[in-house]
Amino acid sequence: MYALQKGESLLKFDRSNYVLTSVDYGSVSATHSTAKGVGQVGEKVVNTTLDTRAVEIIGFIKASGKEDMKEKKAALLQMCDPREAFLVLPDTDTALECWATDTVKFASSKLINNERVAQFVIDAVCHDPLFRDAVARFQVITEWASRFEWPL
Repeated sequence: MYALQKGESLLKFDRSNYVLTSVDYGSVSATHSTAKGVGQVGEKVVNTTLDTRAVEIIGFIKASGKEDMKEKKAALLQMCDPREAFLVLPDTDTALECWATDTVKFASSKLINNERVAQFVIDAVCHDPLFRDAVARFQVITEWASRFEWPL
């Protein structure tokens, strides 16, 4: 199940309304800060930072008519509003928080952008480039072990 989510809204790529053609998650560059001491062989990594991830999602909208297409395009445009983050859910266990870099682009050709079918492209950037659990699991340290004490 591939889907996009913003708040309570969920847009599923179910092959009957929204069809996923391709997804490019790009790559994430890493920068390592190192330190070297006197007489040290090699260097010691002291810090690693990750850059952003560019994501491109390409797909089609399938509709039964002009009004249905209008509603489905509006839902996609609202989901990928560049002013707000949305989640890309490649499966039920993982998520990637994205920010659209542009509004959704629709094909200009009437052959692939009409009242029955419309090709679209979503370009986004992930400032936190790592995939995470789709369901946030927060636990308070006191839930891990009752009567927890710090050793001194």
